[in-house]
Amino acid sequence: MYEIALVDVPEFTNRPRKYAPAIITIHATRGHTSMELQDESVINWFSNTPDRGGWGATADFLVSSDGVITQFRDINAHYGAFAAGYGQYGSSREYAVDEHAISIEIAQPAYNRGEQPPMFTSASLEAAAWLTRRLSDIHDIPLLKIPFWHQLRNRPVPHGLLGHEDTANGKRLGKHDPGPAFDWDSFLQMCRNAYVEPLTKADMAKAFTALYFGHYPGVHVKWGDARVRDDGWTERLLLTKGL
Repeated sequence: MYEIALVDVPEFTNRPRKYAPAIITIHATRGHTSMELQDESVINWFSNTPDRGGWGATADFLVSSDGVITQFRDINAHYGAFAAGYGQYGSSREYAVDEHAISIEIAQPAYNRGEQPPMFTSASLEAAAWLTRRLSDIHDIPLLKIPFWHQLRNRPVPHGLLGHEDTANGKRLGKHDPGPAFDWDSFLQMCRNAYVEPLTKADMAKAFTALYFGHYPGVHVKWGDARVRDDGWTERLLLTKGL
Protein backbone atom coordinates (compact mmCIF):
# COMPACT_ATOMS: atom_id res chain seq x y z
CA MET A 1 0.00 0.00 0.00
CA TYR A 2 1.20 3.50 -0.84
CA GLU A 3 0.45 6.64 1.11
CA ILE A 4 -0.43 9.69 -0.96
CA ALA A 5 0.92 13.05 0.17
CA LEU A 6 -1.46 15.95 -0.45
CA VAL A 7 0.28 19.20 -1.38
CA ASP A 8 -1.75 22.40 -1.53
CA VAL A 9 -0.58 24.61 -4.40
CA PRO A 10 -2.13 27.80 -5.80
CA GLU A 11 -5.17 27.43 -8.07
CA PHE A 12 -4.99 29.70 -11.11
CA THR A 13 -7.03 27.64 -13.55
CA ASN A 14 -10.51 28.58 -14.72
CA ARG A 15 -11.27 25.40 -16.65
CA PRO A 16 -13.58 23.19 -14.59
CA ARG A 17 -13.60 19.42 -14.93
CA LYS A 18 -16.95 18.97 -16.68
CA TYR A 19 -16.53 15.32 -17.62
CA ALA A 20 -15.86 12.13 -15.71
CA PRO A 21 -12.23 11.06 -16.23
CA ALA A 22 -11.85 8.71 -19.22
CA ILE A 23 -8.09 8.81 -19.74
CA ILE A 24 -4.93 8.58 -17.64
CA THR A 25 -2.12 10.56 -19.24
CA ILE A 26 1.49 9.68 -18.43
CA HIS A 27 4.09 12.48 -18.41
CA ALA A 28 7.77 12.67 -17.52
CA THR A 29 8.96 15.53 -15.30
CA ARG A 30 12.11 16.33 -17.36
CA GLY A 31 13.44 18.87 -14.87
CA HIS A 32 16.98 20.20 -15.33
CA THR A 33 18.20 18.69 -12.09
CA SER A 34 19.09 15.26 -10.72
CA MET A 35 16.76 12.28 -10.63
CA GLU A 36 16.53 12.56 -6.83
CA LEU A 37 15.44 16.22 -6.96
CA GLN A 38 12.76 15.91 -9.65
CA ASP A 39 9.86 15.89 -7.20
CA GLU A 40 11.19 18.87 -5.24
CA SER A 41 11.69 20.78 -8.48
CA VAL A 42 8.15 20.04 -9.69
CA ILE A 43 6.53 21.00 -6.39
CA ASN A 44 8.47 24.28 -6.37
CA TRP A 45 7.36 24.98 -9.94
CA PHE A 46 3.72 24.22 -9.22
CA SER A 47 3.90 26.52 -6.19
CA ASN A 48 5.01 29.55 -8.22
CA THR A 49 2.66 32.52 -8.29
CA PRO A 50 1.60 34.05 -11.65
CA ASP A 51 4.13 36.88 -11.38
CA ARG A 52 6.84 34.19 -11.28
CA GLY A 53 5.46 32.30 -14.27
CA GLY A 54 3.33 29.86 -12.27
CA TRP A 55 0.21 28.15 -13.55
CA GLY A 56 -0.71 26.38 -10.34
CA ALA A 57 -0.85 22.61 -10.55
CA THR A 58 -0.05 21.42 -14.05
CA ALA A 59 -0.58 17.77 -13.13
CA ASP A 60 -2.86 15.83 -10.82
CA PHE A 61 -0.21 13.45 -9.43
CA LEU A 62 3.57 13.27 -9.16
CA VAL A 63 5.62 10.10 -8.58
CA SER A 64 9.19 10.60 -7.33
CA SER A 65 12.22 8.46 -8.15
CA ASP A 66 11.88 6.69 -4.79
CA GLY A 67 8.18 5.96 -5.28
CA VAL A 68 6.59 8.75 -3.22
CA ILE A 69 3.20 9.79 -4.62
CA THR A 70 2.09 13.41 -4.35
CA GLN A 71 -1.40 14.63 -5.22
CA PHE A 72 -2.15 18.28 -6.05
CA ARG A 73 -5.90 18.31 -6.47
CA ASP A 74 -9.11 16.48 -5.64
CA ILE A 75 -10.11 14.75 -8.88
CA ASN A 76 -13.80 14.97 -8.02
CA ALA A 77 -13.95 18.63 -7.03
CA HIS A 78 -11.21 20.75 -8.57
CA TYR A 79 -10.54 22.29 -11.93
CA GLY A 80 -8.78 20.30 -14.60
CA ALA A 81 -5.01 20.58 -14.58
CA PHE A 82 -2.87 22.31 -17.21
CA ALA A 83 -0.76 19.28 -18.06
CA ALA A 84 -1.85 19.20 -21.71
CA GLY A 85 -4.14 21.50 -23.68
CA TYR A 86 -5.40 21.76 -27.24
CA GLY A 87 -4.03 20.52 -30.55
CA GLN A 88 -3.85 22.66 -33.70
CA TYR A 89 -7.50 23.74 -33.89
CA GLY A 90 -8.24 25.16 -30.44
CA SER A 91 -11.24 25.06 -28.12
CA SER A 92 -13.91 25.52 -30.82
CA ARG A 93 -13.10 22.13 -32.38
CA GLU A 94 -11.11 20.27 -29.74
CA TYR A 95 -11.17 19.15 -26.16
CA ALA A 96 -8.19 20.06 -24.01
CA VAL A 97 -6.54 16.82 -22.88
CA ASP A 98 -7.14 17.62 -19.22
CA GLU A 99 -10.88 18.01 -19.70
CA HIS A 100 -11.08 14.20 -19.87
CA ALA A 101 -7.78 13.07 -18.37
CA ILE A 102 -6.05 12.50 -15.05
CA SER A 103 -2.38 13.37 -15.39
CA ILE A 104 0.53 11.57 -13.71
CA GLU A 105 4.06 12.98 -13.81
CA ILE A 106 6.85 10.41 -13.28
CA ALA A 107 10.36 11.49 -12.31
CA GLN A 108 12.87 11.59 -15.17
CA PRO A 109 15.62 14.18 -15.69
CA ALA A 110 15.77 16.26 -18.84
CA TYR A 111 17.95 15.09 -21.71
CA ASN A 112 18.76 16.29 -25.22
CA ARG A 113 17.38 14.74 -28.37
CA GLY A 114 19.72 12.08 -29.66
CA GLU A 115 20.98 11.24 -26.18
CA GLN A 116 20.16 8.01 -24.38
CA PRO A 117 17.16 8.84 -22.16
CA PRO A 118 17.58 8.31 -18.41
CA MET A 119 15.78 5.17 -17.25
CA PHE A 120 12.78 5.47 -14.94
CA THR A 121 13.49 3.92 -11.54
CA SER A 122 11.83 0.65 -10.53
CA ALA A 123 10.40 2.38 -7.45
CA SER A 124 8.74 5.10 -9.52
CA LEU A 125 7.27 2.62 -12.02
CA GLU A 126 5.90 0.36 -9.28
CA ALA A 127 4.29 3.31 -7.49
CA ALA A 128 2.91 4.72 -10.75
CA ALA A 129 1.48 1.29 -11.65
CA TRP A 130 -0.25 1.04 -8.25
CA LEU A 131 -1.64 4.56 -8.63
CA THR A 132 -2.80 3.91 -12.19
CA ARG A 133 -4.51 0.67 -11.17
CA ARG A 134 -6.28 2.42 -8.29
CA LEU A 135 -7.44 5.27 -10.52
CA SER A 136 -8.53 2.73 -13.12
CA ASP A 137 -10.66 0.91 -10.55
CA ILE A 138 -12.18 4.09 -9.13
CA HIS A 139 -13.01 5.79 -12.43
CA ASP A 140 -13.63 2.68 -14.56
CA ILE A 141 -10.79 3.46 -16.97
CA PRO A 142 -9.59 0.35 -18.86
CA LEU A 143 -5.92 -0.61 -18.61
CA LEU A 144 -5.41 -0.32 -22.35
CA LYS A 145 -2.97 1.79 -24.35
CA ILE A 146 -4.55 4.40 -26.63
CA PRO A 147 -2.30 4.79 -29.72
CA PHE A 148 -3.32 8.41 -30.41
CA TRP A 149 -6.03 10.87 -29.34
CA HIS A 150 -7.17 13.40 -31.95
CA GLN A 151 -9.04 15.46 -29.27
CA LEU A 152 -11.76 16.45 -31.76
CA ARG A 153 -15.14 17.30 -30.23
CA ASN A 154 -17.10 15.66 -33.05
CA ARG A 155 -15.55 12.24 -32.40
CA PRO A 156 -15.89 9.87 -29.41
CA VAL A 157 -13.48 10.27 -26.51
CA PRO A 158 -11.37 7.11 -26.07
CA HIS A 159 -10.96 5.36 -22.72
CA GLY A 160 -7.59 4.12 -21.51
CA LEU A 161 -3.99 5.24 -21.02
CA LEU A 162 -1.68 7.29 -23.23
CA GLY A 163 1.44 9.42 -23.15
CA HIS A 164 1.54 13.17 -23.67
CA GLU A 165 3.31 12.43 -26.95
CA ASP A 166 0.25 10.46 -28.11
CA THR A 167 -2.12 13.46 -28.04
CA ALA A 168 -2.83 16.12 -30.65
CA ASN A 169 -1.48 18.64 -28.16
CA GLY A 170 1.72 16.66 -27.74
CA LYS A 171 2.21 16.39 -31.49
CA ARG A 172 1.71 20.13 -31.93
CA LEU A 173 4.21 20.97 -29.19
CA GLY A 174 6.75 18.31 -30.15
CA LYS A 175 6.42 16.49 -26.83
CA HIS A 176 8.17 13.15 -26.45
CA ASP A 177 7.17 11.99 -23.01
CA PRO A 178 7.16 9.51 -21.50
CA GLY A 179 9.34 8.52 -24.47
CA PRO A 180 11.39 5.44 -25.45
CA ALA A 181 12.59 4.65 -21.91
CA PHE A 182 8.98 3.91 -20.89
CA ASP A 183 8.03 0.30 -21.68
CA TRP A 184 4.26 0.41 -22.13
CA ASP A 185 3.74 -3.35 -22.32
CA SER A 186 5.67 -3.88 -19.09
CA PHE A 187 3.93 -0.99 -17.35
CA LEU A 188 0.45 -2.17 -18.29
CA GLN A 189 1.27 -5.62 -16.94
CA MET A 190 2.51 -4.05 -13.71
CA CYS A 191 -0.80 -2.17 -13.47
CA ARG A 192 -2.81 -5.36 -13.95
CA ASN A 193 -0.73 -7.15 -11.32
CA ALA A 194 -0.80 -4.30 -8.80
CA TYR A 195 -2.50 -5.12 -5.53
CA VAL A 196 -5.12 -2.55 -4.63
CA GLU A 197 -6.64 -2.88 -1.19
CA PRO A 198 -10.33 -3.86 -1.09
CA LEU A 199 -12.66 -1.63 0.86
CA THR A 200 -13.49 -2.77 4.37
CA LYS A 201 -16.79 -2.45 6.20
CA ALA A 202 -15.14 0.22 8.33
CA ASP A 203 -14.34 2.14 5.14
CA MET A 204 -17.95 1.81 4.08
CA ALA A 205 -19.17 3.10 7.44
CA LYS A 206 -16.95 6.15 7.03
CA ALA A 207 -18.24 6.62 3.50
CA PHE A 208 -21.89 6.58 4.57
CA THR A 209 -21.02 8.98 7.39
CA ALA A 210 -19.43 11.30 4.83
CA LEU A 211 -22.53 11.11 2.63
CA TYR A 212 -24.96 11.66 5.48
CA PHE A 213 -23.16 14.49 7.23
CA GLY A 214 -21.47 15.91 4.14
CA HIS A 215 -17.93 15.14 5.22
CA TYR A 216 -15.64 12.79 7.09
CA PRO A 217 -12.01 13.65 7.93
CA GLY A 218 -9.65 12.48 5.18
CA VAL A 219 -12.40 10.80 3.13
CA HIS A 220 -13.85 11.65 -0.27
CA VAL A 221 -16.74 9.62 -1.67
CA LYS A 222 -18.44 9.25 -5.03
CA TRP A 223 -21.10 6.98 -6.41
CA GLY A 224 -19.79 4.25 -8.65
CA ASP A 225 -20.64 0.92 -10.21
CA ALA A 226 -21.53 -1.93 -7.90
CA ARG A 227 -18.72 -4.31 -7.02
CA VAL A 228 -19.10 -7.63 -5.23
CA ARG A 229 -16.60 -8.18 -2.44
CA ASP A 230 -15.08 -11.51 -1.52
CA ASP A 231 -17.69 -11.93 1.22
CA GLY A 232 -20.53 -11.41 -1.26
CA TRP A 233 -21.43 -7.95 0.01
CA THR A 234 -22.36 -5.68 -2.88
CA GLU A 235 -21.23 -2.09 -2.47
CA ARG A 236 -22.45 0.93 -4.38
CA LEU A 237 -19.77 3.32 -3.15
CA LEU A 238 -16.22 3.85 -4.20
CA LEU A 239 -14.28 5.29 -1.30
CA THR A 240 -11.09 7.12 -2.00
CA LYS A 241 -8.61 8.62 0.43
CA GLY A 242 -7.01 11.51 -1.36
CA LEU A 243 -7.95 10.37 -4.88
